[in-house]
Amino acid sequence: MANRDSDLERHVLVWGGAGFIGGALLDALIESGKSVTVLSRKDSYRLGRRYPKLRILETGFSMDSNAKTVLRESVQNAGLVFNVSGSSGAVSSNQDPLASLRENCVWQLEFLNACSTAGHRLHVVFASTRLVYGKPRSLPVGEAHPLSPESVYAAHKLCTEHYHQIYALQGAITYTICRISNPYGMDERGSGKSHGVLNQMIQTALSHKPLTIFGDGKQIRDYIHIRDLVRALLLCGEHQAAVNDVFNIGSGEGVSMVDAALQIGCIADAPVVFSPWPERYKLVETGDFVNSIEKARRLLGFVPKFNFENGIKEAILGG
Repeated sequence: MANRDSDLERHVLVWGGAGFIGGALLDALIESGKSVTVLSRKDSYRLGRRYPKLRILETGFSMDSNAKTVLRESVQNAGLVFNVSGSSGAVSSNQDPLASLRENCVWQLEFLNACSTAGHRLHVVFASTRLVYGKPRSLPVGEAHPLSPESVYAAHKLCTEHYHQIYALQGAITYTICRISNPYGMDERGSGKSHGVLNQMIQTALSHKPLTIFGDGKQIRDYIHIRDLVRALLLCGEHQAAVNDVFNIGSGEGVSMVDAALQIGCIADAPVVFSPWPERYKLVETGDFVNSIEKARRLLGFVPKFNFENGIKEAILGG
């Protein structure tokens, strides 16, 4: 039993390892010598070629008996799970709420059901979103701020937070919920896809196309570099102080959309243009937002290494 417990401590499952955040986590875990399994719908980015010793489990895209079997298999030898799976996008979730329900609730519930059959208690670090807070009543936003999601995506993320808490009460798992602000940074997958508004801007700027800002662009956002986000997630997986708790994860600093675009455009030689708000985006705009990361700093020792200027240069120019 001692050997079994030791193996569980060492083995890590990354659910959503083919995504932007999951891929960055995977790099860090493998570099640190961890034994890692990736759980994904499909190995779209051929992770098996990049990491020959990596164990990859594919569920497919339908929640059928095979997918449920793979979910149960994935948790058998894992002690720690980084749950970064699901679809993102407030606008798209409002346009197709049932698809968001399947991606962000149904699959999560089936995964937690699988955890309850593992025969041991896993620790699950769940990537939630700052959007569960809705429009801030004051800045910076702490974890005790009222929850008021304004998109289907945010509502489903909050629902899944509750799923984790319920399964912890049942003794199936322990959890850490991370309410993440706006991540950005170089995507090591080289997929051509962009995760989040800032990475979309960077991709556009590198093509020397205009960067479009809705309205006057003065709304403030909290942007966190992917390397800082990965360090925060790893701390949540390591620290006893993170067990069964909720943490805001961000840079703790606010930058306006227009200032972000101007800095990106300056580095990549791309113009910035302004456009009226499309109604579908206006409906999910939450206004200024900055995460308070004091709790993560105090309990986990989390201190971001990148300020916005240095982070953007690294994301565009590398280094």
